[in-house]
Amino acid sequence: MAYTLLLSHVPALAYSSDPTILSSCRLAIKYSKALKQAAIFLRMSLHIHGFENGQSLSLMYQADNLSSIFMQPTTEILSADQRKEIARRGGPILKTLHLRLHTPCRIHCPSSAQSIAPKSGHDSSFYRLQDLARAVVANVIFDISYVHEKNHAAFFHLIARPDQLAALPASEPNASPHKDWTVFVPAEPVHGAPDEEDGSEAPPQYTKAPAKRAANLTTPSPRREHKRRPNFFPRASSSDACPPSPTEKATSTTASPKPPLSSPTPSDHAPDIRHLVANAVESLLPEVLDWSRRTEKNALEEQLPQALQKLTVPPPSLTPQSRDGKVDANTNPDLKAEASASADVSLKALFSAYIREIAQQELDEMHFSASRDAVHALEEAADDLKADLSEAKNEGITELQYASETSLNHLQDAAAEVITHVQETLEGHADEVYTEVWDDVSDLATIKGDMDEKVERRVRMMVKQAPRPTLGVLFACYLRAMNAYMPLLEVSPTYLRAPCTDAGLLRHPSSPVVSAPAVSALAILIVPPYRFTYITAIDSKYWIHCSCALISPSENLTIMAPGDKLPDFLTNTPLHASFDKDIKDTHLIYDYNAQDNNGKPEKWRYELWFFSDDRVVYAIHGGPMAGRINYQQATYQCIRPGELWQTNWLEETGTVVSAVYDIPEKKITTLISFSEGHWKQAMVAHGDKRQKECLERWRKLADIGNQASRFMLSEQADIIEVFKGKGDLVPISRDDPTF
Repeated sequence: MAYTLLLSHVPALAYSSDPTILSSCRLAIKYSKALKQAAIFLRMSLHIHGFENGQSLSLMYQADNLSSIFMQPTTEILSADQRKEIARRGGPILKTLHLRLHTPCRIHCPSSAQSIAPKSGHDSSFYRLQDLARAVVANVIFDISYVHEKNHAAFFHLIARPDQLAALPASEPNASPHKDWTVFVPAEPVHGAPDEEDGSEAPPQYTKAPAKRAANLTTPSPRREHKRRPNFFPRASSSDACPPSPTEKATSTTASPKPPLSSPTPSDHAPDIRHLVANAVESLLPEVLDWSRRTEKNALEEQLPQALQKLTVPPPSLTPQSRDGKVDANTNPDLKAEASASADVSLKALFSAYIREIAQQELDEMHFSASRDAVHALEEAADDLKADLSEAKNEGITELQYASETSLNHLQDAAAEVITHVQETLEGHADEVYTEVWDDVSDLATIKGDMDEKVERRVRMMVKQAPRPTLGVLFACYLRAMNAYMPLLEVSPTYLRAPCTDAGLLRHPSSPVVSAPAVSALAILIVPPYRFTYITAIDSKYWIHCSCALISPSENLTIMAPGDKLPDFLTNTPLHASFDKDIKDTHLIYDYNAQDNNGKPEKWRYELWFFSDDRVVYAIHGGPMAGRINYQQATYQCIRPGELWQTNWLEETGTVVSAVYDIPEKKITTLISFSEGHWKQAMVAHGDKRQKECLERWRKLADIGNQASRFMLSEQADIIEVFKGKGDLVPISRDDPTF
């Protein structure tokens, strides 16, 4: 069961009636908001017989046993050590918690203790604990700053409304037993210990009402319900505030003996005693006050004249006397009137003080009642507000759900209309595209038939002219079909030896048979230091796998790319495997250290993107060519993996570019062979190739001059930035024209 510790083991000082006799203890408050239960614990350590070490005893003040509880600033006089003992660091705030009980509290004792007696030398602490245990008043001094901010509401609710809280449930069977104050066995009185005759023992067990004025007690007047009020300031006991009347002085009562351990506890009859005392006081107080007033007045009337006579009479030699030697009271006729007036003034002062006390009590009760009613009204208003907010929330949720469902239905209807419209539109466009594509495919099929015949004749002619050496290694290939590269198939490297098949086409029974579309193609690759030339022809008449022929260096046979349509590119160097890591998608920004037309140093900034294995994209930001954005077909060669790479390309202006990228040194070394038109008309070469008018303008620059009229520019640049990706450049596709 979950309980909250509003305070836990907080150092405190406790006393019952005498604030000069303080007991050190630990204060704890256990609270449950859900179960509306609470209890206050005072834990003390006591050295008792039967135990070697000090034992912990707890005084438990249940919430339902609290007749009143209030808190005020500490007015008790504490020593510096006592303040240091209970104060918390960082600005202590000392408060005194005043508890008024219906019955004496219960006590947590050691399980094996049937009765508790102090060890020798520990009597004073024993008697202080005994005094607290059997008292119906307890006062606890502590530092309120120990109460955490989150527990303030529960703490002050316990103080303001203990009547709304119940007691904590009984402890578990194996826990320490709960006993009352009779568990304490008195030891021999010691110096400084409270005396039984001081009235510190438990209230006596009354069985009868006092015999004084029995006639009034036989028919008591109806007792009004006694409203208890919170005492914000401690009051002295009635015995200290008012001296006993003469009647009470004359009437002596015998103190009831201390009940034995086996007798019922005073808590069994305490409520009846209070009722009897309240009834007796209520019925006897008016008569006692009237009797007291009359007695005092008569006494004043009798004694005051004689006192005044003694004060005002002259010396014996000057005072007139009667013949018998006595003073005649009648010599001062106003003496009796003065005495009566003095008695009236004394009674007025007495009753004025009494009326003020009664008025103060009534005002305190009215204040407490008004505060309680205000708290009740605030709680009721809060409950009403919570109910209104809950109802408004539920209504808002309902309206929001309705609005959401309505909007969702509208959106679904609108989406259905849009989908229908888009579907109809796409179907119409699809029919148009299908017709156009079908026409284009038909045209391509016609062209393809003509190409197949030409390629097949060329392949057979080249195979017949080539020698037939030992078969070489299979490897991945790319086919060239009428000067247009297209990937067709890939074969894992495998060594094989076999004679050539019919018509010079290579075949081996153990190698896989590859089925491909009816496409005729020619592919040639030369790999140093040995030249491997492979020829692949695939069409609807043959099932042929990719193969190659080994040509020894001594035979000096090289089959080159056709080059029928120029410009064209060829490299006999295979692309190194480190291309993807070193070059592909690498973006360089670099500066040339150059001079302007006047010979002054300046920076020419270039930007180069190695887009793919056969394309580059670049932009020029400085120098005479600043403002040129272009992309070109290029070839790559690895000079030293991870360190040096070369790339070469041809411009549509007739300019040739060769660049070497030094990866470790972050340098790029270039040879740019400018055509005459490109160099002398640099402004015409500015622009972006993607704009058709720029491309047309650039092409015309290649027609100016001849192949020998070139400006050969050799430069080396410092690379400023290296990264992967496009950066500020625009990507291209393989279908974008380069020339």
